Amino acid sequence: DDLAIEKVGVQHPVLLLPNVDRIAVASYERIEAFAKKGGVVLAVGRVPSLAPGLQDGNESPRVKEISARLFTESGALGHIVGEQDLTRFFTPDVQLEPKTPEIGFVHRKLDGQDVYFLANTGNQSRRVTAKFRVTGRGAEWWDPFNGKVSAAEVVASDGKTTTVALDLAPYDSRVIVFSDANTPAAPKNISRTTTPAVLDISSGWTLSFPGAKPAAMDKLHSWTDDEATKYFSGAATYTKTVSVPAEFLSSAGEVLLDFGPGTPVSGSERARFRAWIDSPVRESAVVTVNGKAAGSVWRPPYNVQVKGLLRAGTNEIQVVVGNLALNTMAAQSPPNYRLLNLRYTERFTPQDVENLKPLPAGLLGPISLVAR
Repeated sequence: DDLAIEKVGVQHPVLLLPNVDRIAVASYERIEAFAKKGGVVLAVGRVPSLAPGLQDGNESPRVKEISARLFTESGALGHIVGEQDLTRFFTPDVQLEPKTPEIGFVHRKLDGQDVYFLANTGNQSRRVTAKFRVTGRGAEWWDPFNGKVSAAEVVASDGKTTTVALDLAPYDSRVIVFSDANTPAAPKNISRTTTPAVLDISSGWTLSFPGAKPAAMDKLHSWTDDEATKYFSGAATYTKTVSVPAEFLSSAGEVLLDFGPGTPVSGSERARFRAWIDSPVRESAVVTVNGKAAGSVWRPPYNVQVKGLLRAGTNEIQVVVGNLALNTMAAQSPPNYRLLNLRYTERFTPQDVENLKPLPAGLLGPISLVAR
């Protein structure tokens, strides 16, 4: 914004001129002064050569003179760059290795804190290292879903940046906070190839619907596969007794009850607001282990932490699953709006209600206990 530059100067350490042709002389003079004071001025593609509007004929030569001094003459303080080599002149706020366009971030600076919100906007899990332009501050993960705070494992720190290991499930997001109040952690050589111990508990569940006797479900499948529950909407309860070896618990930093990764699906222009992944939990679940609440499952990653609730030996796991009202609606005839339309005229057209079919429901699996 050249008018803002003319009035208040440049408020940032780096100024980018993206293929700028025309610029007011007064603004350009402020930019040249900014460069002389140590500011970084980068011109992408080409440099300004014209003054705007009616000033074109009289002041364009002055614009060319400033461009020559700033970018092309010996000792020029500015730099002409391509679109991909900006990092030669400053450290990016966040660098991901490997590069992952699906992961975006927002950075907010507070007194004594740098807060980063990171989000995976794709339907695939991503494991990367994230290098933040922060140094000398301790790092913590803040979980907005449960309010828990945990230390972030620092992989490297070079005096200018801090590198942290980052795992994001499909559509997963994290908040990391760098704070003066926390002592910076020494970098750790973290192995990212350790294979976790897994107990498969996908079979042998008992399923109870309201008003019906509990029935064995040896192999997990959708409620819609059974004629008696094809059009059921509501909540049903899965229970299972699980035997957990003592060594399984003693060797683990955490134990997750994992309901599966979900299945990525292809997109459609009509349904632009849905997540392109089919959940293994349709649609949400509340988990209880040995009579104590473990948490709820409704989004990736589809798991809950259960280490503090499990014990060596026999454990009782209960999962209450609720599905969508659409399944009951699919068994009914669509509403007839004829009389309403005759009286008030047709004010709206129902969308996507022809030939409604029930959607998959319940736990689809696989389900496992994962110690890592």
